[in-house]
Amino acid sequence: MATDGGPLAPFGSGTDGLTLVKTSWIHSDFTLQASDGRVVAHLDYGLTGSASGYTADGSWKLSRPKGVFRPHIEVSDLATGTRVADVDLRVWSRGGSVQLAGATYEVSATGMFKARWSLRREGTEIVTVAETGSLGATKARLTVSRDDEHAPLLVLLVVHAMVSHERQSQGGAVAAVAGGG
Repeated sequence: MATDGGPLAPFGSGTDGLTLVKTSWIHSDFTLQASDGRVVAHLDYGLTGSASGYTADGSWKLSRPKGVFRPHIEVSDLATGTRVADVDLRVWSRGGSVQLAGATYEVSATGMFKARWSLRREGTEIVTVAETGSLGATKARLTVSRDDEHAPLLVLLVVHAMVSHERQSQGGAVAAVAGGG
């Protein structure tokens, strides 16, 4: 799959130590870069908070979190529009569950300013995202287990949950300031 920056490198050997880099402050676009500098994924956000995610393995549409009492994210194949995964988010805490190809994954986050996001299946960690807390372009460092065939999509889902939570938190802070609270 080709993008503006050329073809994406596949997840696999040589993609350890991924870094999440914010490539556009205006459009909230991100890339995942391997330690050798190759780009393995793009996550491009629209104005509504939905995102399009691209890897060498496929491309997906990730909806913005929908719902107040039971927020969820719908994930569809970008080419066909077929829904491939659902993410149910917790209302009062960061995290939730992912339903993908008949399997259930758990997403959770710990920490306040430099949160650590984790995605597990049956107790085994598949993806870890450690926020850097930086105001610069580098936003997080990732560790990915290649033991799961859906790892590329799962990485995008965890990053999308993290970015969506950050956007909602910023919106709440702006509303509090605007409302005099």
